[in-house]
This record gives sequence, structure tokens and C-alpha cells, in this order.
Amino acid sequence: MSTLAATFVVFLITERESRSKHLQFVSGLKFPIFWLANYVIDLIICIIPCLCLCGILILFKTEDFYMVEMQFYLLVLFACYCAGSMPFMYLWSYCFTIPASGFTRMAIFNIFTGETYFPSFF
Repeated sequence: MSTLAATFVVFLITERESRSKHLQFVSGLKFPIFWLANYVIDLIICIIPCLCLCGILILFKTEDFYMVEMQFYLLVLFACYCAGSMPFMYLWSYCFTIPASGFTRMAIFNIFTGETYFPSFF
């Protein structure tokens, strides 16, 4: 999940460095519309891997996630994770100028800060 969250940085860095974002704003695109469209598209892109992950858990017949109620809760958890991690990645995209380095550094940052990695000590 840390790499999934970090992928949202790549497009924003590429768009900012190629100046296409500036060109869109000069031609009359409003800031809220730009960010809302970006957020909605990223949510759609994020939900697809989450659905695939739920499908994998069903295929392998994991007992804890085989009930419909638990699948729903897991999907809600994934949706909340996607909705919460995207604005955080959007803010960090301004710190990088190279998309590949932004992606790798944000993926490593997500792993080490524990945003997406929860070790089990119990």
C-alpha cells in the first residue's frame, strides 16, 4: 500500500515540471476544479487495486475476510486510506523535481513512518 500511495506523486511532479499545469491555469482552468478532478481520478485509480486485493483474499478463502460484512469493512478501510493519503502525497509533491526520486522517497517515507506498515508486536 505504501507504493500505491506514492504513485500519486509522480503525475503531479511531471505535470508541474513540464509546465502543463501552468498552461492549464493560464488558459482559464480554476484551481478548485483542477484539484477536484485530480482527486476524483486518483480515487478511482486507487479503488481498483483495493478491489483486486479484496478479490485475492476471497480467492484464497481467508477465513477472516470471507464474510460479506468483513469484505465491506475492509473495502471501507481501503477507501478511507486512499482518501486520507492522497492529500498528504499532494503536499509532498512540491518537494521534488524528479518524478522517479519523488516516488521512491515517498514510498520509503511511507514505509518508515508507519503510514502503511503496521508491525504486529502481539
